[in-house]
Amino acid sequence: LEYRTLRGMIYLAQEQYELGLRDLESVAKEKSVTTAQFDLALAEGYIGINDYNMARRFYELSMKKNGDGQQLDAARLARVESKLR
Repeated sequence: LEYRTLRGMIYLAQEQYELGLRDLESVAKEKSVTTAQFDLALAEGYIGINDYNMARRFYELSMKKNGDGQQLDAARLARVESKLR
């Protein structure tokens, strides 16, 4: 799981959104709970493939978890928020 998570994050950083989402979605299916940062990465990936409904869903999940005390990467948060406006 860790390998696919890392690889998925790398793909997102390289703007290879389909590949990143493939890895991150497979990890999410195997984990019972994901982190705020993980959900925000999924939101960014969905923005990259122009699926704004899914992006908003995962953005909202990440913000709820952030409100519960989980940390978010400020740069990724700013990118996602700017695209969802």
